[in-house]
Amino acid sequence: MVNLMRSNQRWLMIVVSVLVLISFLYYFGNNTRVERLGGDRAGTIYGRNVTITEIQRAERQLRTAVDLGLSHVAAPELVQQKSLNDALVDQYVMQHQAEAYGILPTDDAANEAAQNLPVFKGPNGSFDESVKDAFVANSLNPRGFTEGQVIDLVRRDLQFAKLRQIIDSTVVVTPAEVRTRYELENSRVETSVIHFKNADFLAGIDPSEDDIKKTFDAQRDQYEKPERRKVQYVRFGLDDAQKKLAGPERRDALQTLSNQAVAFLEKLNDAKGKQEFADVAKAANLPVKETVEFEQQDTAGLAEASINGFAASAYKLSAQNPDSDVPLRSPLQATDSFYVLHLSGMTPSRPLTLDEARPKIVAALKDERAKAALSARAEEVRAKIAESMKAGKSFADAAKDAGQTVQDLPGFALSEPPPDNFEVVRASTELATGELSKFLPSADGGELVFLRGRSGIDEAAFDKTKGALMSMLRRRKVQAVFEEWLRSSRQAADAKMTVQLRS
Repeated sequence: MVNLMRSNQRWLMIVVSVLVLISFLYYFGNNTRVERLGGDRAGTIYGRNVTITEIQRAERQLRTAVDLGLSHVAAPELVQQKSLNDALVDQYVMQHQAEAYGILPTDDAANEAAQNLPVFKGPNGSFDESVKDAFVANSLNPRGFTEGQVIDLVRRDLQFAKLRQIIDSTVVVTPAEVRTRYELENSRVETSVIHFKNADFLAGIDPSEDDIKKTFDAQRDQYEKPERRKVQYVRFGLDDAQKKLAGPERRDALQTLSNQAVAFLEKLNDAKGKQEFADVAKAANLPVKETVEFEQQDTAGLAEASINGFAASAYKLSAQNPDSDVPLRSPLQATDSFYVLHLSGMTPSRPLTLDEARPKIVAALKDERAKAALSARAEEVRAKIAESMKAGKSFADAAKDAGQTVQDLPGFALSEPPPDNFEVVRASTELATGELSKFLPSADGGELVFLRGRSGIDEAAFDKTKGALMSMLRRRKVQAVFEEWLRSSRQAADAKMTVQLRS
């Protein structure tokens, strides 16, 4: 059985990829349960009732399809990042549509495909009856299935494969599309930019007391002083000599510390309601340290903030479970130490007074009004430049007449964009030569982008890569077309589930 699973895993890595398998197992683990929302009916699809028994069987079939390595029934598009309910509806939709297209693989075709499944191959690489029997005993029988279920699932896989072939055949990528894409990514772009800065518009903005009070009253629930905490802790750490260890010796030393930390946690659990944290630590000859009070998002002044995960672990504690991280047997581990934490103090969050909230309100109002003034000014400048260019002036002269300074940026290709000009790069993909962009807001202001021109491409380089580019574009287009087909097919199925399957 071990060899069988290894063979299956190798094949899945090739066809589906490890990430897809992990994602699938996450969503469809072995602990599925049905939450009944009323009655015995699971829901309706294509106008017919689906029973809970039927949908539970479909769920077991889907698990078996993964075990068999059926790459079309368990394709990423049908299982990855989906709820179990959605994945099962997709199975119904695909099978219904395949039958509507008249796709009905024969028993001979299904039997031949089943015998060629890698999961049934032995050490010599050919079909092995004993391996198949082991699969039936270990995977099928516990789910209430027999060997015949393999043929049914393989037939469905053949159906799905043919259906995908039909859908994919509708996708065409033309040479013109390939060239356009290559030119977009590889032609050199020459741009000019007019920058606007928020800071230039902040001067003179002074919110009135009435505006401040109105904002506070309208958004009172947004202004609060966050909860503050402090924790006591003990440390189980490597000594100076142990810190120099490497390999198995270092792992053994850390394992010893981990065991000590877990043993201390168990003592704390036994002493709950009887002894304080400090008393249990004292009895174990462990020195106790205590932090200053700190906020989860503001650890200024917290010496322990440099310990990875310390503050986050402190905020997982509660009055009911004040010791260490969650769950109980998981002490916080740093690079060469383990920490057991205890919640020793907590100041609840509270609403801020108007005076306490005033600095935040003033800053927010000033920023909001500066951005509004900046945006209005940018639109005014853009209109003036556009009018001047319409009258025959160059962009540089039109910008100068509008009182603006223009920065000519170094040329770049979309395939190698400049690292700090995301908005400029994005705008360059949408502009024609000689066109001025709309105002593009950014974190500290915004820009107007003018496309001065695009250079030609290296024809020899294009000839070398156009085949691969066409294949890539087709794969993306095929995926997009299938996702849209599946979306519309699901809509036509009018599936209404009255139970929720949980993994």
